[in-house]
Amino acid sequence: MFDLIIVFIFGLMMGSFLNVLVVRVDELETVVKGRSHCPKCKKILKWYELIPLFSFLLLKARCGKCKEKISWQYPIMELATGLSFVAVYNYVINQSLPKGWEIGSVAFYLIIVCVLILLFMYDFTKMIVPDEFVYPAIGLAIVFQCLAIYFIPNYRLGWMDLVYGLLIGAGVPALLSVPSRGKWMGYGDISIGALMGLVLGYPLVIAGMFMAFCSGGLIGSLLLLSKKKKMTSAVPFGPFLTASTLVALIWGDYLINWYLSFFLLRY
Repeated sequence: MFDLIIVFIFGLMMGSFLNVLVVRVDELETVVKGRSHCPKCKKILKWYELIPLFSFLLLKARCGKCKEKISWQYPIMELATGLSFVAVYNYVINQSLPKGWEIGSVAFYLIIVCVLILLFMYDFTKMIVPDEFVYPAIGLAIVFQCLAIYFIPNYRLGWMDLVYGLLIGAGVPALLSVPSRGKWMGYGDISIGALMGLVLGYPLVIAGMFMAFCSGGLIGSLLLLSKKKKMTSAVPFGPFLTASTLVALIWGDYLINWYLSFFLLRY
């Protein structure tokens, strides 16, 4: 239990850092050298104003100097990262992994969580998939999964599972984006789909894609019915892909088994 608390706190801290990247990703130098400040009055924040989640509550969602409202994006992203860290950590330590691979696996999947959350928020807020984050994650996934398949006995993936995962993950968005020249689906979704396929492998990538398209279709229909979007309006699909990747990684096996059992019982 204590380790889950530590992981949750670490996740809150990483969520706070990811918020900075989302807001200032186009000025990476300021992320490293610059100090956190209010975007309106430029006041440098004090240490107690930088505590993830709790500072938002302490300041009552307003800047301590100019009283400018603080976006709910900050606490939501911090909390989401903390909870995702706990869920993924719990998933990894319950796998039958050799001792030496547990730490490496936890580190790999937590990095992937950070990238997925970063891609979710960046595509959601700016409708762009930053190559500087997704491509290194794809490279890391290829290296880790290949090493895991080769060295870990009875690893959950085989070589063809990884290949099929990549082909399905990148191929499905490509079938929509390439013929339409990015009108039906953005080219950036191909790279997110490739990352999904490498992280999940086959058959979990099918569950991930299924959830992404179902949730995307549902949200899109609700936006149309509420007249917040038109048929010609663009809706970012990256958030659905990234969220579905996390869900499929943790609960994909249960969802597939539930679906198959439901299908078999019905027919």
